[in-house]
Amino acid sequence: MRHLVVLFIHFLATPARLLGPGGVRSLAAESLLLKHQLLIVNRSRQRSPNLSARGTAFLPAGWHSWCVQLVRFVLQLY
Repeated sequence: MRHLVVLFIHFLATPARLLGPGGVRSLAAESLLLKHQLLIVNRSRQRSPNLSARGTAFLPAGWHSWCVQLVRFVLQLY
């Protein structure tokens, strides 16, 4: 039901935006931005593999990750 109300409000707002100054351009810009946002949200990305305890001990990035976790834990105590 909520979605229908939001859709109805958009249907009312769109002609009002078209009639306003720069209406067609603003509507086209909004459409382009939404398409770009959907492309970014839907694209796949490669994740780094989970490190084992041994891998964490030998990689500098693993040490950095451990230090950051420790600092966050200490900061939560205060």
